[in-house]
Amino acid sequence: MDALLYIRWSSQEQNKGDSHRRQLRLGEDAAKLRGWNIVETLIEDGRSAYHGRNRDVGGKLAEIEDRARLGNLNGWVLLVEQLDRLSRQQPIQTLNLITSLTGAGITIFETSTGRKWDNDSVRSSWTDLLEAFIRAGLAFDESDKKSKRIKSAWMATRERGATKDGQADPRIMPGWMEVVEGRYKIIEARAQWIRSIFRWCIEGVSLTGIARRLNADSKSRWTAGSWAAPNISQLIRARNVLGEYLPQTKDQTGKRVPAGDWTKCYPAIIDEPTWQAAQAALQRRASASPSARNRRINILAGMVICGACFGPLFLGTHNKSARRLICRNRHQNSGCDARTTYHYPNLERGVLDYVLHIAVPEQTGPGSSAGLITNLELSLQERKARLEKLVDSYSRTGSAAMERGILSLEREILVGEDDLARLRRQEREAANRPAPTELLKRASELRGKMIDDDSRSHMNQLLRSLVTSIVMNPANMEATVILLGGLAAIRLDKHGNKIAGADAKAMLLDPEGRAQTIAATIGSDVPHRMMLDQWEARADV
Repeated sequence: MDALLYIRWSSQEQNKGDSHRRQLRLGEDAAKLRGWNIVETLIEDGRSAYHGRNRDVGGKLAEIEDRARLGNLNGWVLLVEQLDRLSRQQPIQTLNLITSLTGAGITIFETSTGRKWDNDSVRSSWTDLLEAFIRAGLAFDESDKKSKRIKSAWMATRERGATKDGQADPRIMPGWMEVVEGRYKIIEARAQWIRSIFRWCIEGVSLTGIARRLNADSKSRWTAGSWAAPNISQLIRARNVLGEYLPQTKDQTGKRVPAGDWTKCYPAIIDEPTWQAAQAALQRRASASPSARNRRINILAGMVICGACFGPLFLGTHNKSARRLICRNRHQNSGCDARTTYHYPNLERGVLDYVLHIAVPEQTGPGSSAGLITNLELSLQERKARLEKLVDSYSRTGSAAMERGILSLEREILVGEDDLARLRRQEREAANRPAPTELLKRASELRGKMIDDDSRSHMNQLLRSLVTSIVMNPANMEATVILLGGLAAIRLDKHGNKIAGADAKAMLLDPEGRAQTIAATIGSDVPHRMMLDQWEARADV
């Protein structure tokens, strides 16, 4: 029997311990003892089962659930150290997960206890589900209490700017600080770079010029990535350099938002007059530069990337480069060697000429979500009617077989209602997204009205709904325009003329019925290899 070993831990600290080795050993021993063949080992690194992160998109358990739903794991064994490796969510959610997996033909086996759950045992013995429900409740309560303790302790630490023992907390300090013997200490080499940033700003050096100076010396960087105008502006405007700390929390979207006021916490590296002078310099620079409303809007902003470093390209603002696209990494001395700049008007014309003529059929027919929802609603109505009859008969006879049938139907209804809620949610999300054909129609109408910045800004928004990315090749100045997540692509020469194109359906077979690939259709020198792999994967579906 084929087996799948699922290993999970919630934090990087657990990864440093014995968790991985222990779960792997228990799984291999259990499979060897019972003659099972471990075909796959899926490792969930740093995803919480309490918050259900392992069931979110990208989670390994989410992958297992998707494969189970398609019937690809029927007859397999899922090896886990304990049930709580799968879920520490609310008990009813864990129970639904178990019944969903076992209903798809999967046997769940606990390697630490030898306990197993499969479709037969779950259907025939309510005690199996009761045991799983109780254990799920205990796991949830344990995680819930731990989560509340951690949140409470962290909130107190943020408010104090130190741990409960009065020690400096490295989690809230900026990158130019370290903790030595429980106290914050300035790392002078890094602080000198920050002071240089403020000095250059006050002297009138542009933010891009500051970034270029910093990136020219690798010692100026102590984290991954490079300096850029936005993060330099953010650093100058924040009060961390004055030794102040701003408590933050995450909102429902995961975005960090202030959770209090700036408070004195650690040693300052900039004095108040210097900080105020830098703010005034930023304000003068902002008022002296032309307003974004008075510049010609780049309708390809956010889509064009460099084929050498995959960094963003921007429209030059100086007179000599006002109509050229420039690699931002090259401009900021951030590690790109490509000196090529690209004629913007030609690229804009080519994108508008050829992107707006692509037709994308909307999905209809029996495979749509509406049809699935209707079928599932009818199925649930039929199951509920059967359940009412069984309950009525059971009240008169007390039959054990009817009791098992009632429990089985209740589980099927729970799973069906979960699936129905998911399909309805997907349908609502799809309804809120404009159809590709509607986007193309709106974009085509807007092209004739691009006489002001409002119209050009609107065109940019529409194009970003159609265009995934535009990859510029520094060797020949050609552009590869990737559309709708890889469903189609076109290649433009440096004059904006179309020289090749492909779409996911047409590329499957050539005129003679042979397999065809994107590389063969638009050329093998496409610079964006990762996206090319995505196209090929789509072609294989």
